[in-house]
Amino acid sequence: MKIEINNYTDLLEFIKRGDVTVKQATQIVCKCLKVLVIFEMTKENLIKETEYHINTFCNNGQFERPIFLGQLELDVNIKDIFKAKN
Repeated sequence: MKIEINNYTDLLEFIKRGDVTVKQATQIVCKCLKVLVIFEMTKENLIKETEYHINTFCNNGQFERPIFLGQLELDVNIKDIFKAKN
């Protein structure tokens, strides 16, 4: 399957599709946003964390971005990442 993701809207639409597994969605999110996911997430949580990341760090023209999906701030706080797991 060949997919084309040109923007954040395309990314969110793709990972929300019913035929996309959480594993596939995680791989695409990591590749598109250049982030790492440490813990397995449910698809719903992955979508929520991806939306937060895009809205907080990508849509405001911010150059620096977190390296982990689930970070709440630019500085790494491991407690944030553990919260994303739930």
